[in-house]
Amino acid sequence: METKQTLNKMIKVSFEGYSDSEEYIDNTRIQVEDVFQTHYPDSEGKIVKKQEKEFRVTFLGDWTSPDVIDEKVIRDICQSNELTCHIFMDCKMNKSYYYDKQDEFVYP
Repeated sequence: METKQTLNKMIKVSFEGYSDSEEYIDNTRIQVEDVFQTHYPDSEGKIVKKQEKEFRVTFLGDWTSPDVIDEKVIRDICQSNELTCHIFMDCKMNKSYYYDKQDEFVYP
């Protein structure tokens, strides 16, 4: 008897921004987490401060594909907080959204 099992890929959603204010970074993290986790409550969020002014709010979730992540949610978060978003699948960039560019996703 053959058993079929769907294996979920490692999907990571990363929002990136710039600020030298810890208060701004904390407030942005809270806003991003509130909106993102309203839509994806099982995702795990964390903040990473990469360099002096650059920070990242990253979510890991149990998604089957980057296509199941609602692009409207990503756009809204990016535009509201002036952030860039990169979606990775198995540690490779799948698509990106830039709040200050054309209103479309970019595929590498």
